[in-house]
Amino acid sequence: MLKRSGICIDAIFSSPFIRCLQTAAPLARALGKQIRVDWGFSEVLAHEWLYHANPLPQLHFGNFQKTGEELPNVAGDLIDIGYESPIPGYPDFVGPARAGDAVQRARPIARAREALSRAMRTEPVPRTRVCH
Repeated sequence: MLKRSGICIDAIFSSPFIRCLQTAAPLARALGKQIRVDWGFSEVLAHEWLYHANPLPQLHFGNFQKTGEELPNVAGDLIDIGYESPIPGYPDFVGPARAGDAVQRARPIARAREALSRAMRTEPVPRTRVCH
């Protein structure tokens, strides 16, 4: 349907999380595009909320070296291993998440803004980007 609509998707970006890659993979396959994995699109990396230990070493693959088979099995050759993304510090904040706490959200929001800016600066010259 996208191909018939005339909408041209130049690039597909995803966080490194498996559920996001599972969503991006069929679109990438259908459009003949690779997925650019960008840590900036990750959710809030909160200590004792999502994880008790730093999850980032286990999520590394390519430039994000995954220590197992999961990531290649999810997206296989669809991952653009030439795309480099900065890896965030961990955690974004320590302690329980508090609704409406702008200070807790500042770091992940800044990371997401930078990721979107990075996505828009990549070649080819941006027309349409899909980020998940």
